[in-house]
Amino acid sequence: MNETKEAAKLLDAALEKNPKHGLANYVKARMLLAEKQQAEAIRTLERAIDEKEPKALRLLGALQFEAKN
Repeated sequence: MNETKEAAKLLDAALEKNPKHGLANYVKARMLLAEKQQAEAIRTLERAIDEKEPKALRLLGALQFEAKN
C-alpha cells in the first residue's frame, strides 16, 4: 500500500509540472479506476487529449462509451 501512495505522490508531482502529460494522466486514471472513481478518471484523461497518448485516448473512449450504456 505504501508503494501506491508513493506512486500517487510522484504522479501528482509530474502532473504539477505538466498537467497535460499523457502517460502520467493515463496512470493516474488507472489508479482512480482501481479506487472506483470513474468520473474523476474521465476528467483526468480529458486533460491528456492534447498529448495524443494512445493509451489515454483509448481508455477515455472506452470509459465514455461505458458511461453512455
